[in-house]
Amino acid sequence: MKETCTETSDVLVCAEYTSQYIWPLCCVCKDLGIDLRLENPAQIKHSSGVQRGENDRSDARRIAAYAFRFQDKARLYKSAAGEHNEFAAAYKRTEYVCVG
Repeated sequence: MKETCTETSDVLVCAEYTSQYIWPLCCVCKDLGIDLRLENPAQIKHSSGVQRGENDRSDARRIAAYAFRFQDKARLYKSAAGEHNEFAAAYKRTEYVCVG
């Protein structure tokens, strides 16, 4: 965001809800003040038709296209009271390795 001089208030992150795997993203977005939209993976897949040869890059593009196409129907994720603190504490206790 620094490279594009974008304010966090101008950013909307859209992701598929994937159970416990989404919580680190929820914590980061909350900490940075970035709006987050969580969607049902089946809804995104249904809206884009049949896809073959999927990978992370094509999934990201499909989610971005879905978010742009249906931006007028966006419902932002709001964590329940105390939920963020509970998951943030669990996330900090977990060691993650970045490969890349």
